Amino acid sequence: MHLSSQDQSLLISLAWDCANESYNSTSPRLPRTIKNCVLTHDHEVTPSINGTVKAATFTTVDLQEISNGNELLPVLVIAIRGTASTVDHIVNINSRPQDASHFIKPACFELDDHSPKSKLEAHSGFLHSALALEAIVSERIKAYSRLHADTGSHILFTGHSAGGAVASLLFLHYISEAIPKNARRFSCVTFGAPPVVTLPLMDGIRHRRLPTNLCFNLINEFDLVTRADKNYVLSLVNLLRSRNDPSLVVADAAAGCEQASGSFSDNAEGCWPLPRSLYSHVGPRVILFMRLRSSQEHLPRLCAASVSRKEFDRLLFCRLFVHKRKYYAQTVGQLVAGQANGVIGEA
Repeated sequence: MHLSSQDQSLLISLAWDCANESYNSTSPRLPRTIKNCVLTHDHEVTPSINGTVKAATFTTVDLQEISNGNELLPVLVIAIRGTASTVDHIVNINSRPQDASHFIKPACFELDDHSPKSKLEAHSGFLHSALALEAIVSERIKAYSRLHADTGSHILFTGHSAGGAVASLLFLHYISEAIPKNARRFSCVTFGAPPVVTLPLMDGIRHRRLPTNLCFNLINEFDLVTRADKNYVLSLVNLLRSRNDPSLVVADAAAGCEQASGSFSDNAEGCWPLPRSLYSHVGPRVILFMRLRSSQEHLPRLCAASVSRKEFDRLLFCRLFVHKRKYYAQTVGQLVAGQANGVIGEA
């Protein structure tokens, strides 16, 4: 997947704009223009008091000039808002694995490195949020699809932080439920999203002609949220404790089974052993990081690299600043402007 493709770069720009705008509940939803595209507000979901129903925006995107063809447009962008309140944090903390096979059909996916009998589970809080949004999302998709019955409809799910996790689950739901004859295509682009499912769906797999266009996660290097699951956070706590007093390092009884022999990432001698992640992202992880490319350079440049789940599990991410939207606005902006290495590879 090459970012030199203008079509794909444009879709990333649209995804980020809508993901970012989903936080601005008080701003007027006026039509806006991005790179020869007109974005029109279609619908908005107000979050529930208990936080289960997350805020979401629905935006239709059309080309200003039809002659400038783009196979990914027009598109309906469904953006789920990330954490924006104390209640949202409570939903995020509800990380207990829950069976997701009633919402996502695992039979649609052929995993390269897992048994077909592996159980598909998801983060409880994010799964409940996806279930709560399903009815309204289905209604808006059907309405949009009726308007594009002749050419077929394209639906893009997106979100920053926890919004990206919920967007990923909705994406999986609709591609596993899709009927080929309905001519719908789905994409999912997330920004700083935490991992959400126990199986690496859409990540290094052979899928059975699923109706997808793009699917990947953009992640700033060191973004703690993108590594957040119970075992990893416990490992960070133990790392800090071990620096002061090794006797303070504790094992979590609930995570004991997952941290059994052979469950740790392969680490070089002297490195802190990180437990395998409980959850995986939906689709490849593309890490955005700053590096000096040569000894002659004085300023670091943005680089992008696709990282497998095994490699990702070995990364020690523990910063919160790089998770902020203003930081993603900077790195994503450079990426789509072609200021990075220009390539997103397949995991």
